[in-house]
Amino acid sequence: ALAAVMRKIVTIANARLRDLPHPASQLT
Repeated sequence: ALAAVMRKIVTIANARLRDLPHPASQLT
């Protein structure tokens, strides 16, 4: 159950970083 929650948080965090103009996205 803990792994599922962690995976959900990671997915949401990645989606938020994609929406925001993150400086890391400009490096790639």
